[in-house]
Amino acid sequence: MKKLIFVLVLVFFKTSLGQEPYNHRFKGIVLDAHSKTAIPFVHFTYSNSKGFTSNEKGVFHFVDTLERIHVKMSYGLGLKFEL
Repeated sequence: MKKLIFVLVLVFFKTSLGQEPYNHRFKGIVLDAHSKTAIPFVHFTYSNSKGFTSNEKGVFHFVDTLERIHVKMSYGLGLKFEL
């Protein structure tokens, strides 16, 4: 069975609009650790019900007011990972 290993590049930004809570912007790309090729359509879930998906180039971005998140990822045929 071939083992899938990947690298997740995550960039963290903070923005604030007036007195509103900080919006935290997360963006990155999902890459295969060996070949360094992008892994498309990886689904991420956090906070039990929120989620997002990387695009066809493995790129993702989202904005939330949470400062810390615990991310679960799934890809393809039921492969699951946690960060």
